[in-house]
Amino acid sequence: MSAKTNQNKKPTGEPVTDKEGLKINKADFILVNSGKFRDFYQLGQVLGTGAFGEVRKCVSRTSKLIRAVKIIKKESMSKEEEESFK
Repeated sequence: MSAKTNQNKKPTGEPVTDKEGLKINKADFILVNSGKFRDFYQLGQVLGTGAFGEVRKCVSRTSKLIRAVKIIKKESMSKEEEESFK
């Protein structure tokens, strides 16, 4: 599903098949982006769905790295759930 990365944070294309082969750190996450999501990423196929939305594959327009994004449909949440989420 996800690619292993080498020391330079470049994807190797090798799939991760066990938890020991998966190393995640804070630098792997995008914490702040100002602007519209679609300005930074191209949305791809749906990977999964749930009660509040879906998870989709996306590609960074600048780095071309493949990511997963969880899209949450706020209209399916109650006010309490939306506040708790924020």
